[in-house]
Amino acid sequence: MIKVSVIVPVYNVEDYLVECLESLVSQTLKEIEIICVNDGSTDGSMAILEDYKKKYPAIKVFTKPNGGLSDARNFGLKRATGEYIAFVDSDDYVHVNMLKVLYEAMIDAQADLCVSQIKEVYQTEKKDLIDHNEIYPMLGHPTVWNKLYKHEWIKMFDIEFPVGLWYEDNVFTYKYLLNQPKIVYVEDFLYYYRKERVGSIMSSQVSPKIYDIYEVGNQLAAYGKTRSLTTFERQQFELYFIRGIFFRHLPKIIKLEGKHPWHLYQKLRQHHAYLMSYYPNWINNPLFLEDKDRYFTDKLGKHFILKIKILKVLLNLGVRRSN
Repeated sequence: MIKVSVIVPVYNVEDYLVECLESLVSQTLKEIEIICVNDGSTDGSMAILEDYKKKYPAIKVFTKPNGGLSDARNFGLKRATGEYIAFVDSDDYVHVNMLKVLYEAMIDAQADLCVSQIKEVYQTEKKDLIDHNEIYPMLGHPTVWNKLYKHEWIKMFDIEFPVGLWYEDNVFTYKYLLNQPKIVYVEDFLYYYRKERVGSIMSSQVSPKIYDIYEVGNQLAAYGKTRSLTTFERQQFELYFIRGIFFRHLPKIIKLEGKHPWHLYQKLRQHHAYLMSYYPNWINNPLFLEDKDRYFTDKLGKHFILKIKILKVLLNLGVRRSN
């Protein structure tokens, strides 16, 4: 029986692929399959995959025309046979015990989702990244690659990645979370996320693709309306829009549009209007006001509410002036 299917999308990563594959074929959990999806690579990645396929029966290699990360992951999901699903990006690597630790934690807790902690890998150092929010369980990191998912749930709720969009992990993970899974956390740092790879899609946020976040929000809002959530869960979901869609993208918009101040101002107004279209009373969200996990306090100081209200007034004034 295959306990875990690991889906690895591969596109032009010959410099990093061996380290990734070595970390997977060395896993202490042996009942796994490693589904490598060659997404139209034009470098030496396919030769590396073929070599590893010959040496390790757990590795399955598929080749398809280039369709992007989401398309490759969806392709792999359709061919996965494991009870649980893990995603590993081919420029990253994992601890040799990762799948064993996550799988056993899932079984012991009878959980629906297991989350490990992350090591961010830079050229000269590694940094710890915690993916564990005890206060707001829905507000951890949306990344899919440090988690273990129930395959049955993915199929039951028809969850897949949105093709062609940035921030695709947000759609997948939040659709999963909106079905109210029981979550178990592993405190070990088991996933090694490479932060400074040349050519990585997310290595530079100076792209109009940052506005894909609006379509991500649209898809999640529509899905959320179909779920039966508690008041606390709905407040967390609104807080995700406040944090993950609105505030996290403010500096990205400033970086992208900053050379043209008036155009930047217009974009910021539109950005705020987007949040208002879904949550017109967001400023009074009780979780935002309490800030129990100090998200805004740590970023903006203890008077964060006043600062944000001033920003909100300035953006609203701009809207009224243009009418």
